[in-house]
Amino acid sequence: MTAEHESDLHHAILRSSTRSGVARGAAAGAAVGALSRRPGTGALVGSIIGGHAGRSAGHEHVLRDVVREERGRLKSEAKKTAAMLQKLSASDILHGGYADGIPASKFPAGQLAKGRKVEAEHTDCPEIAEEIARDHLKEDPKYYTHLAKMESQNKVAWAALAAKVAPALTNLGSKVVSGVGRGVKAVGGPAASKSFGGLVSKGVQASGGQQKLMRNVGAGVVGAGALGAAYTAGRATS
Repeated sequence: MTAEHESDLHHAILRSSTRSGVARGAAAGAAVGALSRRPGTGALVGSIIGGHAGRSAGHEHVLRDVVREERGRLKSEAKKTAAMLQKLSASDILHGGYADGIPASKFPAGQLAKGRKVEAEHTDCPEIAEEIARDHLKEDPKYYTHLAKMESQNKVAWAALAAKVAPALTNLGSKVVSGVGRGVKAVGGPAASKSFGGLVSKGVQASGGQQKLMRNVGAGVVGAGALGAAYTAGRATS
């Protein structure tokens, strides 16, 4: 704002303290117009202030009543919010669970400790992990004991399955590597065949043995085939 605008604003404010309602509105409008550099805004504000100031002396009482009413409403809303927060358990971050409102002390300490550890794998928030654990324990007080037993059984089952399919995967991998090697030699000659053999040797070292490499190759082929079949089935049904 320029020095000229500042002078206009100063004089307008001084004049507004001694004039009638309309004059005060006009002075205030001039002040706002000078401040915002928008005469239209100043005129609008001036007309509003002048109109209110030109009314009865009860204007100030009306304004105080409005302020008092709004303050009361805000206090009421604040009390309602505080009451709602008091009703909620500190750990009830996710509402709608089976254990909402039930404190941690009502659950077996050992199971809850296991639950926190397990659920921490799915979230970085300890409070959420505990709430999920409480929901599970509300359904089954020994949920995490049963979960650990089931996971142990699954590991044994997968190990048995892997032992059964390992020979077949190894045989498949060997056939694939041999076939690719023959193709490379036929297309690129001895030099390309030698390079391919070097890649296979590095793969054997990285995998911890030739048998493991062939098994991994076989598993990769099976996995790729499964993905291809799933993609084809999806295309057929879409």
